[in-house]
Amino acid sequence: MPVYTYRCPKCEGRLEDFRDVDRRHDATLCACGAQMKRAPELFKVTTFEPYYDEGLGCDVHSSEDKRAIMKDLDLIEAGDTVHGGRNFDDKNPNLVEKTPPKGIRRKAKKEVDDTIVQTVDAKGEVLTSEPFHELSEA
Repeated sequence: MPVYTYRCPKCEGRLEDFRDVDRRHDATLCACGAQMKRAPELFKVTTFEPYYDEGLGCDVHSSEDKRAIMKDLDLIEAGDTVHGGRNFDDKNPNLVEKTPPKGIRRKAKKEVDDTIVQTVDAKGEVLTSEPFHELSEA
């Protein structure tokens, strides 16, 4: 059950009350006798329904997941960042629905260690210089 906050316009009193959603607008009286007004909620709730993204070629399970996939692919969001390139207006006769997840997850790109490894002779002269990730195990 949600908590709603009510404020008194007369004495500036405040009351937090657990109520059913259906009763959130019911009259509430302050200790001074004035009718309290409901204070606006300070939270924002967003829901995310997982879907298969044809452009990314994998399932997207959250906004953070999509950002991570796009960063991994060196992509940026273009166009409408809320609905992408689709038109989700359900009054549109050409409505394109989101594709349900297909169980395809993108594997994270492996980080490349770009440390340079140098081979030096006894005099301190560099003989070879190679990135660590290109060295092969012998």
